[in-house]
Amino acid sequence: MTNNFFEAEVKTQQSLENIDFTQSGELVLTNLGIEISSPPLDNISPWQFAHYIAVENWLTEYKPQSNATNLEKVRGSLEAFHHLCEVEAWETASKILFLQPNLPNTQELHKQLGTWGYYREQIELYHRLLNKSNPELDCILLHGLGWGYCYLGKSDSAIYYHQQLLDIACKTHNRKAEVQARRGLGRVYGWFIGEYQTALQYHQQQLEIAREIGDPEEEGYALDELAHVYCTLGQYHNCIKYAQQGLTIAREIGNQEMEIEISIGIGAKYIFMGQHHKGIPPLLQALDVSKKNNNRRQEWSTLCHLDACYCSLGQYQLAIEYGDKALEIIREIGDKYGECRTLGFLAIAYSLSGQYDLAIQYFRSALTLNHQIGHRQVEGFNLVNLAYCYGCLKQHEEAISYSQEAMRIACETHHNELQGLAISTLANTYWHQGQYIRGLLLLGKSLLVNPPWQSINGQIILKKAIEIIGKTLKRLLNLV
Repeated sequence: MTNNFFEAEVKTQQSLENIDFTQSGELVLTNLGIEISSPPLDNISPWQFAHYIAVENWLTEYKPQSNATNLEKVRGSLEAFHHLCEVEAWETASKILFLQPNLPNTQELHKQLGTWGYYREQIELYHRLLNKSNPELDCILLHGLGWGYCYLGKSDSAIYYHQQLLDIACKTHNRKAEVQARRGLGRVYGWFIGEYQTALQYHQQQLEIAREIGDPEEEGYALDELAHVYCTLGQYHNCIKYAQQGLTIAREIGNQEMEIEISIGIGAKYIFMGQHHKGIPPLLQALDVSKKNNNRRQEWSTLCHLDACYCSLGQYQLAIEYGDKALEIIREIGDKYGECRTLGFLAIAYSLSGQYDLAIQYFRSALTLNHQIGHRQVEGFNLVNLAYCYGCLKQHEEAISYSQEAMRIACETHHNELQGLAISTLANTYWHQGQYIRGLLLLGKSLLVNPPWQSINGQIILKKAIEIIGKTLKRLLNLV
């Protein structure tokens, strides 16, 4: 955000003398539930007064264009926030964070920025208020910083702020914040670093504390997180058990949003297990309910999982149809990170169907978008897929270059699955060069990292390898 004033008039000391600072002359914005009280005249400088006028103008006069982006729609509130921070009106500035934008289906402003994918702007708000008020607010800010950096793929920063939250929560005996901190740490270690045992410890602690304090919502989230980790470890029995327990809690407390979220996860987990006949029904049911509830984010998430599901079944056209719908929704929401992921899903469907040129276009669009976000692991997955496409097109230099770049990111982020995929794309490239032994050796190494019985990516690698090897053998036999 900038600190430029929105049509603020330049006030002189003489003009300040004509301002009424009595109760009737205060800058009161009752329609937004914020009261901005100007200090006594003899304690305020023209510079400070200009900031207060700017706050009033941004909140009352700013009108976004009809075709404005989501960020532009809330720009007035964001600019007012930054002006208040300039004059160190921390308490009033903090109130703006908890305003609900006057837009359909929105949350409090600071949460809504994350929903839209504006993580950098969200993080900037949190940083400006951190350590400026009280421990209770700091807990909210640290929680937001941890998740914001998590979504940007900056695992070190995410751990740093989640750990700070945990420290404050333990010192102040804030058990709710402690549960949230352990969930955040578990998510980072499980999803981004691949230290699954550490993730399990944090989520088990999250579950125990949630039960101790009688918080069924946090208990449900803990069970869902445990299900995700067990799925990644290939322990599908535990995975489904915890997910079903979480689903039961969501239904008992009447939290339909959580219920649909866990249902989507259960569908995805069955797909990971190769049991598509069990995975598709909960996804289709979640899709139907999310449409009825007009929950566009859950509808998008379901469509993405259906895209992946039909990709793994080899029904690429149907996968592309679901992916196109998902892309339309996520662009409407304005979530850049989600759009980046959706472009990747669509590109994979095109690449697996042999439409490599189209796939490259989508992967490049995803990479361009990801450069704005800065998520290293998402970048790595897009590079891996570009390497695969170029390898199939026999453009070997490009393929090897992208594979090596993806490998570097995998090592930097300690992501074993990405590393296995990078190795598989090198195997694909060398195979198409006619270096069959080298290709087979690299394929074997890749499948050791991503075993087909534990990873859907391992299943896809094996399936495509069998397909490519079969075509090559058939071609060679025809030449004999």
